[in-house]
Amino acid sequence: MRRGALGNTWLGTIGPTAAEITEGWNAFLAASAYTDLNPETTYKVDPYERGFAFGIIIEYTPLDVAKASANGWLAPLTLFDGGDQSWYQDPGAMFDVVHAIHAPGGASVHADPFGPWNQPLHFFGQVVPGWLLGTTNYPQLLCSLDAGCAISGH
Repeated sequence: MRRGALGNTWLGTIGPTAAEITEGWNAFLAASAYTDLNPETTYKVDPYERGFAFGIIIEYTPLDVAKASANGWLAPLTLFDGGDQSWYQDPGAMFDVVHAIHAPGGASVHADPFGPWNQPLHFFGQVVPGWLLGTTNYPQLLCSLDAGCAISGH
């Protein structure tokens, strides 16, 4: 996977392993397009998997709505994002589309395995599995743009 690429590599693993830390780093890099991350600051990052989508929440770091609007397409529905506004980085893409959510606990970024226009796969391949499988939370990461990510406490 190229640096900065965000996909769904955590599926079915108990982690994080080095590959999953890299996935967290890639999500953190993707989030930088939607936030005001200070390169010298270390952020608490909570990785999760919901259904078949891997994502992160950067604790207490709000999404920059102006950046999100400039770098993405405002999602027309908020139903599946807790009622929060969200943006797609490349809405025309069919697979692994970066999706940033303006969530109250911090900026949330995940890769939708099926893009918003790839229906019904988006609904049946992501939304329904999210309902059925729920959310798996992984150990917290500490991430900075200067130093990368590491497991919190290690």
